[in-house]
Amino acid sequence: MAYNLYRKLLGDSNKDTAYCQVNLAEAYIGLKDYAKAEPLLNSAKATLEKTEGSSSVAMASLLDNIGTLYSRTD
Repeated sequence: MAYNLYRKLLGDSNKDTAYCQVNLAEAYIGLKDYAKAEPLLNSAKATLEKTEGSSSVAMASLLDNIGTLYSRTD
């Protein structure tokens, strides 16, 4: 899995690993496996806040995904 490779090569605090987490979370949301998506999004959020800033385009996209997750899980 690409996510595991990113984690191994770049570490958990790398922005590219965070992007991979977001992509994987989007797949889980599509599969309605919300329990797996939420921790990935939260981890990516923490990383992107540090690496990209809280008002970056990447953060806006991530927050949209979090909103989608929460709207589907009430």
